[in-house]
Amino acid sequence: MEVVSHMIVRTSPGKRDAAIEAYRKRDVLRECADVIPGFIRGELLVCQDDLDVLCVATHWKSADDYQQWLDHPLRADQSNELVPFAAAAPESSVYEVGLSWIAT
Repeated sequence: MEVVSHMIVRTSPGKRDAAIEAYRKRDVLRECADVIPGFIRGELLVCQDDLDVLCVATHWKSADDYQQWLDHPLRADQSNELVPFAAAAPESSVYEVGLSWIAT
């Protein structure tokens, strides 16, 4: 069953734009897709209520696919590169998709 992970990243004050650029430059989401076949899609969301907060939302074919990503060495490599922008350790949650609708 499809799952969605949300990783909330609180950036250090004034480092949000640099963090976004680092995600783009590294092409973080494409890297996920390249190494884990169960990756469906991902988004880097910029909070409109708190300018120092980002959310990385990723969709996976299954919880096992997401676990493969958590265990993959590339994830650790990405994390190490992006840590300088963070004010604290990211907080992650995983959700099973209970209902979905895509407008046409």
